[in-house]
Amino acid sequence: MIENKAVRRFKASMALFSTQQDMKTSDEYISAGALAEQFGWTPRFLDGLVRGEKIPGKQFDQEWRFSRSELISWLEQKIRTLDHTRVVELENRISPALREPDEHDPVTLQLSKSGIRFDVDVADKDELLKKLVDFAFETGATDKPDALLEALFEREALCSTAMSGGVAICHPRQRDAGLVRKPFVRLIRTSSEIPFGAEDQQATRLFFLLVEADDRGHLKSLARLARIIDESTRLALHHAKSPLEAYKIIEAREVAIDRKKRSIS
Repeated sequence: MIENKAVRRFKASMALFSTQQDMKTSDEYISAGALAEQFGWTPRFLDGLVRGEKIPGKQFDQEWRFSRSELISWLEQKIRTLDHTRVVELENRISPALREPDEHDPVTLQLSKSGIRFDVDVADKDELLKKLVDFAFETGATDKPDALLEALFEREALCSTAMSGGVAICHPRQRDAGLVRKPFVRLIRTSSEIPFGAEDQQATRLFFLLVEADDRGHLKSLARLARIIDESTRLALHHAKSPLEAYKIIEAREVAIDRKKRSIS
């Protein structure tokens, strides 16, 4: 089981974290070219984000510069709150914008048939996060459960990862290759809904855990997963009778997405 010291370490560090956030200087912001290089994006894609999406940035000496962490948080929020059509557009923009061929596994391969658990009893958000990490550890996805739990608490302290429709995509605030043996997805369906901070004020029952080794893979998988769990898929997952049935629902949805993308291209 996960040790409670991870929670204590996280809470003790929050005051220091807040102070560090207030002390940001221009040295922590990078140019558009450097940002595109770090994410593996083309300059044209980044220019489109700047002009069309109003991504967060600051001007230093008449040059726009960007904070990597602020941009990731902004994109995560966009992916969680956009309607389905806009999520499709964003995923389609992220994938072709990569400078190099995409080498990240589909969501269903990161999930696997053993990566889904039903009827998990939890009382609140803290216990849910612990159960998610326990599940990841038990299935061999991570050998650093305490560090992963602390990272999840840190992310949820910023704002909830819950979406509308009774689903949440939990993930660390920052990517750390040391937390994972390889990128993975896990899914827990709780025995009853719990409050998780969704904007629609509805309780949550479907909890995905998404852990990637780098920011580029994280954003792509987050956009893909958000696209997979559209309204009809969420409803089907809420009513699935077994983890295997849930896996087949997700697999069929991802196959349909890929087939549509190939037909368009």
